[in-house]
Amino acid sequence: MTTCMYCGGEVPESAKFCTNCGAALPVEAPVQQPTYDQPYQQPYQQPEQPQPYQQPAYQQPYGQAPAKSATMLIVLSVLEFLFCGGLLAIIPFIFAIQANSAYNLGNIEAGDAKAQTAKTALIIILVVGLCAYFALFGFGACSAIFD
Repeated sequence: MTTCMYCGGEVPESAKFCTNCGAALPVEAPVQQPTYDQPYQQPYQQPEQPQPYQQPAYQQPYGQAPAKSATMLIVLSVLEFLFCGGLLAIIPFIFAIQANSAYNLGNIEAGDAKAQTAKTALIIILVVGLCAYFALFGFGACSAIFD
C-alpha cells in the first residue's frame, strides 16, 4: 500500500486513482535497461604465429640441383681398362674417383671439372686403344670376327 500525495490516504499500489479523493496518482515509468549502440566484441586474441617450414629429411629441398655422381665414369674406366686401354685407363679412373669425391663434398664445380677431364681421357684412350688394335691386327681381324 502507498500513500496518496494529495490527501494522505492509503491507496493500493496497483490503483491509478486515489480511493479517498479521486486524484490521479502519478504513474512510475518502468525502469529501462540501458541499450548499447556498439555490437559485442570478443576480447583480443593474439594471432597464431606461423611456424617455420622444415623440409623432411627424405625429400630434396626445392630449387636445389639433384646430387651428382661419377659412378658411370668409374664403371666405364674399369671396362676400358679390361677391354682396350690397359694401364692407361687408370688415368680416367683416378679423375672419376676425384669427381665423385668432390660431388659428395658438395663441390659441384670441382666435380664437374674432374668429370669432364675423366670423359676426355676416356675418349682419347678409347681412340688410341682402337688405333693400336687395328695397327697390330689390321682390319682383317674384324672380318675374321664377322665371318
